[in-house]
Amino acid sequence: MIEVCNFPTCNSFPQSNGMCVAHSKYADLKIERPAIKKIAAKSKTMTINHKEYKKIVVEMLLVSNKCEINSDVCTHTAQGLHHMRGRGEFLLDKRYLKRACNACNSFIESNPDWATENGFLLTRFSPIDKI
Repeated sequence: MIEVCNFPTCNSFPQSNGMCVAHSKYADLKIERPAIKKIAAKSKTMTINHKEYKKIVVEMLLVSNKCEINSDVCTHTAQGLHHMRGRGEFLLDKRYLKRACNACNSFIESNPDWATENGFLLTRFSPIDKI
């Protein structure tokens, strides 16, 4: 981690006394920087949705573990789910989830034109009732 001046809100490089040139006159004072608050990796809503999503993944893969994409690189054994409309508001909507092997999921990411033509990638402008 890059060291910075001990003076609050100062991001300059410190000297040997822990203060930058401009703030070195305060070096004898005990000044504490405010604690840095970490930003949460996931929001509370996303944490709750992710728990529900895990249940959906297990449920769908127990029904069948065959890949539904069947691209040129398919391994034919589903290892997870592909999100046809992204992972936003449609994360828990089973209509937009397809069982997919990792190879097909990567193929769709690399070939969006192929995926759109074959109905595996729906944009936000695609009609919701397309499926």
